[in-house]
Order: sequence, then C-alpha cells, then structure tokens
Amino acid sequence: MINKINELRPCPFCGSEAVLEHIISCSQPASQCRCKECSAATKFFVVGYGYSSDEKAIKAWNRRVRDE
Repeated sequence: MINKINELRPCPFCGSEAVLEHIISCSQPASQCRCKECSAATKFFVVGYGYSSDEKAIKAWNRRVRDE
C-alpha cells in the first residue's frame, strides 16, 4: 500500500508540502488536505458508502485545472 502522504502534490499556491488531516464531524470521520505553509485547504470529506474520505480529499487536493 502506498503511503497517502506521498500521493499529495505540492500546494498549488505556494508550492509547499501538504498534509492529510482527520477530524470527527457530526460523529463521522472526515478528511481534509491542507498546506503546511499557507493553510490552503480542501473542504472536509466525510466517509461515504463505497469510498474513503482520504481518497476524496487527496483527489480534490491533487486536481489541477490544466491537467484536465
């Protein structure tokens, strides 16, 4: 299994390292990716049926308009 932290791209705003964070929201686990330097972040993703919140947060963080 690949370490999810290694999957995170650098911050699209400042180029710094990003981290995957976990919280409990309304009694459910949730994940968010955030830049260590400028605090840019994704929204919090709550675990849902058929996917993990980590997956969704990482996919949102790594998305770049020019990649599409």
